[in-house]
Amino acid sequence: EWTDYGGAIREPAAFQAYLDLLEYAQEALPVLPYGVTYDEAAAGWRAESYELGGEYFLGDAEEAVAVLVTVEDRGTGSYLVTDARVVARGVYFEHLSELERWREARQRRVDVFE
Repeated sequence: EWTDYGGAIREPAAFQAYLDLLEYAQEALPVLPYGVTYDEAAAGWRAESYELGGEYFLGDAEEAVAVLVTVEDRGTGSYLVTDARVVARGVYFEHLSELERWREARQRRVDVFE
């Protein structure tokens, strides 16, 4: 049994959801420093942290909860989980909105080269 989560895991009951995101998330949203736009990031700039998100049923819950995990790129092919939490619907929808903006910025970048 793990009792010390290093402060990164806020809701231990969602641990399996965190693991699932870390193993199977298909896209990650870059966490950009203040002032850096998605267009600048898509032009080749690399983020140091990324956010993964998903919806999960925890335990016997009848309603899915939103989960976000933030990881820091260690620059060695490995990542450090810096935050893992269950979030309110509004926070998750904001994540999805930002993820869509990121996808659009990447697509504009790819279109330049087609």
